[in-house]
Amino acid sequence: MTRISAILLAVDMIGATVLAKLSRGFVGGYELELLLMSVCIALLIGGPGRISVERDLLKREIFPRGKTLAG
Repeated sequence: MTRISAILLAVDMIGATVLAKLSRGFVGGYELELLLMSVCIALLIGGPGRISVERDLLKREIFPRGKTLAG
């Protein structure tokens, strides 16, 4: 569920930046939101990795990377 959470948080940070923080500028404004968006994008691309609750509990990834879901 890491990738799903990452995309949802990234969308939330985009909304927070555009609606509330964009007028304040980078420093003292939206730098934290930009950092959180970049972390979410890294998690979205890379996945949870070896130390994840999903891998420990389910013994597999829900959305495997590099494999097709159907077929």
